[in-house]
Amino acid sequence: MWAAVFALLIVWTFLLILADSMKQRRLSRMTAISLLSPGDPTTLIGAEAGHPEPQEATQEETRLIVAAGSARDAFLMLLAATLVTTAGYGATPATVTLAWLYTVFVLVWIFTILFDGSPVVCILMEILAIPLILSMFTLAFREQTRRP
Repeated sequence: MWAAVFALLIVWTFLLILADSMKQRRLSRMTAISLLSPGDPTTLIGAEAGHPEPQEATQEETRLIVAAGSARDAFLMLLAATLVTTAGYGATPATVTLAWLYTVFVLVWIFTILFDGSPVVCILMEILAIPLILSMFTLAFREQTRRP
């Protein structure tokens, strides 16, 4: 169960690094444009004066940022469910299976965000993911039956 939490942490970290590297590459291009523009700064305006216009984030960068946010939310939800399960009656094969199903589902969700980016698909994936986490929460404090 904790391995699934760690896997989502790795996915979230990887997406954050990718999103930040794309942002840094965009900012370095803006700096290169401002350094390469020659001329008198009093007669030039905008990008030519050494003050480049801020570029909008590309569609890929925006999708990476959204995917990183979704990975963060999924990580936090699974972490909370795992902590509650551990504080309750402990992990059972059912909760471990649900944790790994949720992890696989989140990976599909993230790839859907990266390659499609449609808000309708994101909402649909969230609606499908919430019952998995809720079932983990409910299994955490179920009444244990003891066998003789």
